[in-house]
Amino acid sequence: MWNVELKPEVKAGLKDPERFKKGINIAFSGILIVMLGVAFMFVLYFLQPNDVLRPGWIMLIGFGIVAWGEYTKFKAR
Repeated sequence: MWNVELKPEVKAGLKDPERFKKGINIAFSGILIVMLGVAFMFVLYFLQPNDVLRPGWIMLIGFGIVAWGEYTKFKAR
């Protein structure tokens, strides 16, 4: 989904540059999911204030995906 290019000096310092790029892509996708949950909360704040915390599980899933992407990046170093 994301096209990430690493600088040559960054690639030289990594064990597995492709896995690192994959981790960045996963983390960016997770951040996008979290921000989608925030947008849903913003809409619900004005339409149904009692249900504003309903999309909280979307944010938790997004943070889990971000953590997985960061772990993948960590293992590629």
